[in-house]
Amino acid sequence: MTEERPGDRATYRVGLAMGGGAARGYFTVGALKALSQVGVAFDCLAGTSAGAIVSSLYTAGIEPDQIAELMRTVKWAHDILDLKKTGLNVVSRLMGMLSSTGNRVPPGLFETSQLSSFINTTIGGKTFSEIRPLILTATDICTGEKVLFSSAKVARDYASGAAARNPARVDLQPWEINLAPRDVLVPFEDVGLAARASACVPGIMESVQVTCPALGQDPSDRFLNDGGLCEQVPVKVLRTLGCEKVLAISLGFVQHVKSVFNPLEVATNSVQYLAREQIASSLKRADFVLYDERIEEASLVTLDPRLIEMGYRFTMANLPRIRLALGLEAAPGPPGPEAPQPKLQ
Repeated sequence: MTEERPGDRATYRVGLAMGGGAARGYFTVGALKALSQVGVAFDCLAGTSAGAIVSSLYTAGIEPDQIAELMRTVKWAHDILDLKKTGLNVVSRLMGMLSSTGNRVPPGLFETSQLSSFINTTIGGKTFSEIRPLILTATDICTGEKVLFSSAKVARDYASGAAARNPARVDLQPWEINLAPRDVLVPFEDVGLAARASACVPGIMESVQVTCPALGQDPSDRFLNDGGLCEQVPVKVLRTLGCEKVLAISLGFVQHVKSVFNPLEVATNSVQYLAREQIASSLKRADFVLYDERIEEASLVTLDPRLIEMGYRFTMANLPRIRLALGLEAAPGPPGPEAPQPKLQ
């Protein structure tokens, strides 16, 4: 980490952007294990969705091997999802369809408040101010704004970086306002709640209602969903913060359907086409993108611990290129060729 004098803006030289990918997030744990073993360190991390969960643990001091063990042993249906509240949500939805007086619940079915508790308990109750610099992204599902959770210090540095790169304008055209919603900086302390909001899959998980004390604005209640709706891999976030070098971890996206025969496949490809330009635009701004094409074979919903080993091996095989891209000193010796791995089913 770069030293800074009190009151100075921190220097964020090297950043790590950890993208979303649901169950594929296991890959990032293996990547972190490889990077940690060879001493590749980062001045700031930004995480979205699955990347938000893993980065929140990592920046709080949980070692990659410990994260891997958590991933292998956690019982998601028991430890993460509140099935009782989920059942009540389903009933409320049905009542709402049958009667105009049905109970209103935040959009979505699965209730995930236990995820916040799980993360906060695992990191020993540490807050954003007590962990390494971290930004977690979410999306205000009512406005489309990108909501950025961080410590107050990082939020101020981000605002300073944004002002330097894009001076405030008063002559914005209506299309600019509607098509390029602003970033909402939220000085925050609850790491678990921010990670839960970032990983909230739209329509599947219940939108997370958070009172956001946005920088320079009055606090307001927002309904938040997956940060990947705004930026699947948060490279732009780190560039705006001021990172000179950025390593990105991409977990792919919804698999493309080559032969379309039903409405679901049409919808799948439509989502693909809408998202891929957003993803590519971010990844082009990274100095190196850690992306293993084999990740596209992995399920987004089935938890597969083999992805941890895949992430580790792929990262080790690419270490010389990563060091060169990030401007780090040469590796002690290039790793050997990556061993063949079985195809994921």
